[in-house]
Amino acid sequence: IDMTAAERSPSSRNPSITKRNLVLAVLSLIAVVAFFTNLNQSLSAFMVLVHVLPTYRDKVIVEGESSHQLRSSIPELLKVTNTDHWQVWDRQEPLHENLNLTCSWVDFRPATGGQHVAARPMCVVPQQENDKWVSEDIRSKGRWWECDSITSLILGQEQSHSSLLYVDIGANIGSCVMQVITTTNAMIVAFEPDPRNQFYLTSTLAKLSSDEKERIHLFPIALGQERGNSTIHVAKHNRGNAVVGHPVPDFPGQEFLSPMHIHIESLDDIIADNVMIDFLKMDAQGFECHILRGMPRTLNRTKQIWYELEHLFLDAQENCSGAILWNMFENAGFLQFHYPHRTASLKELPKGKSGITDTNFYASNPQLIHRK
Repeated sequence: IDMTAAERSPSSRNPSITKRNLVLAVLSLIAVVAFFTNLNQSLSAFMVLVHVLPTYRDKVIVEGESSHQLRSSIPELLKVTNTDHWQVWDRQEPLHENLNLTCSWVDFRPATGGQHVAARPMCVVPQQENDKWVSEDIRSKGRWWECDSITSLILGQEQSHSSLLYVDIGANIGSCVMQVITTTNAMIVAFEPDPRNQFYLTSTLAKLSSDEKERIHLFPIALGQERGNSTIHVAKHNRGNAVVGHPVPDFPGQEFLSPMHIHIESLDDIIADNVMIDFLKMDAQGFECHILRGMPRTLNRTKQIWYELEHLFLDAQENCSGAILWNMFENAGFLQFHYPHRTASLKELPKGKSGITDTNFYASNPQLIHRK
């Protein structure tokens, strides 16, 4: 897929601007004509107008051609957008409407740091289904608090915000995707394997403007070490507890929805080899070690990562643990910080940290980003 500058920043090139400039040029020359008091001078001014307009028109055409040349020079963002088993969401209708799920529509209000951003309609799990965490927080507070500081972390490192790339691994029903799409101009590549979450997520995204939808590439798959198949197990009253392979209860006796078949790919097989990732969010309920093993090349081109470290879920996966995950980032050269949910105030953690507790962490690649 060729990604244009306009696609990465829908507001960066507006055809109406050049049209407006053309009209202003015409009106300015007409105003000059009004100052003349005799026919000869008016005729002379009119001849100037006749000669200037084609020149201005040619300038607009040249700018348009330059834009086309820029379009063909932008590198491809994605290596693959479909296989025999799955394809990227087409940005049209919600996925899996055949599951007979229902939207409960609420207002999504992003964290903006005081800037005005209009609320957007968001599809969440209906209240009677008792999704106690994400859906209920969005219903009562307008957003999911873990996503609050993503905007400041993404924008805080860049002088130009027109070509940013945000990757969301474990998009769930879209809390962080909505935070980024409504507060930045970033392109978004998102991954969500659970068909039920895909329904809620794409129902929300389908109501965005066409410009906003053009910035989103949603993959209805899980990420892992290599291509394969598995099942996804989602807790009945906590849709955020969605585990690949087998159920991992938050507490004894927790109920789970019926497992659903999913496809797995590696991130290195999807993101093009020359693409830089500005911010990557990874919340995969213990599958993080497998995801990292499938993205060594992409990891080297990733500036910032927010990841969840929960021992219960990591220990439940083969060849993974909190210490293993921590060391994978450390061995890749990342500096690690406590992740700030509501502010961009970071506290760097020492290397070789022992006794890591359950929390969210922020990892920064010092080769690509320099924090003050």
